[in-house]
Amino acid sequence: MVMKINNKEFKKFIAKANLNGLNNKFIIKFEEEGLKVDLRNEANTIGVSGLLKKEIIQGYTPIGTIAIKRVDILLGMLGKFSSEFITIDFEKNNDGDYSRLIIKDENTKYRHILSPNSDIEEFTPIKFDSIPFDDSANVDMSIIKETLSASSQIGGIEKISIKASNKTMLFLIDNNDNEFEKELTINEKLSKDYYFLMPQTFFEVVKTIDGIFSMRLNTETEVPIVIINEEENSSFKFAVAKRDFD
Repeated sequence: MVMKINNKEFKKFIAKANLNGLNNKFIIKFEEEGLKVDLRNEANTIGVSGLLKKEIIQGYTPIGTIAIKRVDILLGMLGKFSSEFITIDFEKNNDGDYSRLIIKDENTKYRHILSPNSDIEEFTPIKFDSIPFDDSANVDMSIIKETLSASSQIGGIEKISIKASNKTMLFLIDNNDNEFEKELTINEKLSKDYYFLMPQTFFEVVKTIDGIFSMRLNTETEVPIVIINEEENSSFKFAVAKRDFD
């Protein structure tokens, strides 16, 4: 069941699910469509659903599920492979369960220990299409990067605000002393005015994204924002809980 995959695509898929360390253990499902993850962070404020399409994996086999406990270690070791493509294979223990993930290229080999599936919580997939929204807006990640850069320069973040109206979206960060805002023109004319607060984990989600992503907007504080990132070889959906107004 040796499978061959582009290392950059595989690492990017794992890193998005990892959310910069917020999800350091999760189950990967090798299903008919490809590699899938469905998970939430420990605080249950972010839900993630991701798919890496089987078409980019040579010899793809829907083997079922594997449980990775130290995703940070796996990501670090993937960076040690210099080849464009790697192979992935598995070892089984005496009980017939997958016990190690084996990654190889021409001159490097790494064996990553796997956990029993029962050791890691398996989440029911979020029904993203059932989360209500009023408008959808496309956002360029370059705008977010400018805001992220400013956050370190003003001395950190206490509050993230997002305002949107007509064809404009405003990202505002402040720490009670300093305040920075960045305005974005969007192509879609919004049907409503929006103003809501987001937790700092919002940035951990969008930092994993390159290029354009879509935000599904709603006016209800208790209803999460949905972020959709579609790429040629993968797709991700994130549900991010809003922060209550103090």
